[in-house]
Amino acid sequence: MNNVTNSIDKTPIERFTTSRMIAARIIEDDYETLCILHADPQTMATLGGVRDAAVTRQFLDDKLAHWERYRHGVWMFRDRDTGAFIGRGLLEHIEVGGNHEVELGYTVSREYWRMGYATEMAGAMLCVGFSTLDVASIVAFTYPDNLGSRRIMEKSGLSYERDIEHVGRPHVLYRIRRADYSSDLTLQLVDGNLIVA
Repeated sequence: MNNVTNSIDKTPIERFTTSRMIAARIIEDDYETLCILHADPQTMATLGGVRDAAVTRQFLDDKLAHWERYRHGVWMFRDRDTGAFIGRGLLEHIEVGGNHEVELGYTVSREYWRMGYATEMAGAMLCVGFSTLDVASIVAFTYPDNLGSRRIMEKSGLSYERDIEHVGRPHVLYRIRRADYSSDLTLQLVDGNLIVA
């Protein structure tokens, strides 16, 4: 069943909660957190490698500009109880595979791997995306041998579409179409808070 609610208007979703996390729009104050995330070789192994402070600064500037232009983009996910940083997720406009697409992306800090956080992020962002964005489909892509990320895409309802080249490397492209999106998750306004549940 498709439970995308029609009660949330198409305003920017700068903050929402999931069962375990709070997601908030990326802001200038997230720079130091991003520097730590981007410096970890294992976390960044499938994202083009570690990024130094200057590259991270440019990443943050680009993501802030994306929010200003499109009114969505990167969210920083933190533990609902402790506030600890879990990772970053995104719904972002991108040119990939020769087309303009909206990309679903997720990066989880290594200490939170294999705990279901990436799947929780992906499911919540798809719910937010199909509830608030006027898009026919959402894509995700990764290296062909990144089986963990591919499993998350598949668990989230995306299907393999084709092999592509992106930033000079082979990738696999997955897609979910609005017409095929089905989830038990809904985007709800509860006591002034947006909750994906």
